[in-house]
Amino acid sequence: MRHIVMPGARMDGAAIYELIESEGVTFSDDTALTAEVVKANFDLWAKGDESRGIAASAFFPRSYIDTEVIDDLHLRVTFAEPSIGFIPNLGYHGHVILGEKTINASAEDQADLSQTVASGPFVVDEFVSQSKVVLVKRSDYDWPFDGAGHQGAAYLDSITFNVIPEASNRSTAVEGGQAEIAHNVPSEDLD
Repeated sequence: MRHIVMPGARMDGAAIYELIESEGVTFSDDTALTAEVVKANFDLWAKGDESRGIAASAFFPRSYIDTEVIDDLHLRVTFAEPSIGFIPNLGYHGHVILGEKTINASAEDQADLSQTVASGPFVVDEFVSQSKVVLVKRSDYDWPFDGAGHQGAAYLDSITFNVIPEASNRSTAVEGGQAEIAHNVPSEDLD
């Protein structure tokens, strides 16, 4: 997220931040990333929306007051007290800037990853709950973070995440060449 919304200035002892968006960033539905959409994401992270069953993010600063849209690419974010963790917090994996269609959806619809509209290098091609997620590259992606070493679309055409509930089976899948990596394998399975 920090490669599409960059810090511009920190004021009032880190209680106010001005952010500058990168130009030309689009979502997977071809809509533009705008300051209004970023504000909507920040507001939802900070406050949630009980009517849609969406809780506030536990990791977004509680002292958030508001985000003022200055123009299409500039925002001013205000906190009740200094919030030096705000910028690093934007890199948290749960703080993904979602497109307007997704950010305005109910919690149930947001949980259907096949409907997610985001700005990353991949989009969800297939989502089977508790089974797998298949991502395919966006051919129009061209806004990687500074230092990425590569501009443009991803080298990989697709990535498949298989859900394997049993920890020992995850280890066996890697050992047998059925998976490249596994998450949360038992320590006794590590060599």
